Amino acid sequence: MSGVKNSLGNLVTKLTIYPISFISSIVVARVLGPEQRGVFNYLIIVISFLIPIFSLGFGSGIIYNVSSKKYLPKDIFYSVIFIAFLIGIIVCFLLIYLKSINFLGSVG
Repeated sequence: MSGVKNSLGNLVTKLTIYPISFISSIVVARVLGPEQRGVFNYLIIVISFLIPIFSLGFGSGIIYNVSSKKYLPKDIFYSVIFIAFLIGIIVCFLLIYLKSINFLGSVG
């Protein structure tokens, strides 16, 4: 029975998030205008492309280990924070390097 309850909770969450996302995209388009909206979309696409590459499946591994009850969330909290910080630093240095060789163009 808990599977049905969890599925319904997930459905309610998705039905809540989609309208908020839709409304926020309309607000962003109105505020930025057509030209700046293109720059914004470019940045969103780059970020959406890079996140799965740089996360290295880390989030999925955490979800698997916590859901299989191998570890409690409080037991892996500091490891998660440390590794996320480390990945963030690596990504920042990589983006700074790509900016320095002018790989990202004028938007970067």
